[in-house]
Amino acid sequence: MFFLYLLVGSDEYASFIDEDVKTFIKNIKQKPGKDIWLIGGGNLAREFFKENLIDEFQLAIAPIILGKGISLYIGDDITVNFKLTKVQKLGQLAMLHYIKK
Repeated sequence: MFFLYLLVGSDEYASFIDEDVKTFIKNIKQKPGKDIWLIGGGNLAREFFKENLIDEFQLAIAPIILGKGISLYIGDDITVNFKLTKVQKLGQLAMLHYIKK
């Protein structure tokens, strides 16, 4: 599994980049390995949704109501259809797993 953050640098588990995500993902897919794990909020996810680069995602729902915070998704008018494939309870969290149709 490959971890991805949008900054510059790297460590043993992650690459930190500041380049075009479509080009970066194309290059990563040519290397050995299977999954790319993207960790972040709506701003980060938007860049990948815009380029149709997300095949599946997991959403954790916590029982906390926030008056302010980071939106799950903001920005461009993008429509991608996903299918809910799994719902799992982890303590007080609900984990929803979606796969692109």
